[in-house]
Amino acid sequence: IFEVKAINKIAVLVAQNIAMQLQQRAFYKAVLKSAIQKALKSGIKGIKIIITGRLGGAEKARRDSISMGVVPLNTLRADIDYAFEEAHTTYGVLGVKVIINHGEVLPNKTIADTRQIFSSQY
Repeated sequence: IFEVKAINKIAVLVAQNIAMQLQQRAFYKAVLKSAIQKALKSGIKGIKIIITGRLGGAEKARRDSISMGVVPLNTLRADIDYAFEEAHTTYGVLGVKVIINHGEVLPNKTIADTRQIFSSQY
């Protein structure tokens, strides 16, 4: 057991917080906006939140997403934290996905450096 000082930097805790608020019948857009603002104040590079299901009690299920900052989903050198959580409401189950970018793992390299690495491998 350890104490977490910055709960807004960990995707699992952010997703659990959002799901808990949705189960307590909070409006989903306000929950998403406040979660993103808190996370960006904690010093991350970017965050993306995707919520799916019967949003606002609608008859037809939808998917809504909101993102701020830089969230590269195809870059392998980015330090990405991902979490999925379900919120069980009276209208059904809502899915909450949280993707947090903490920055790059590798330092920036020039094109000449990458060519040298690839030429030595082949």
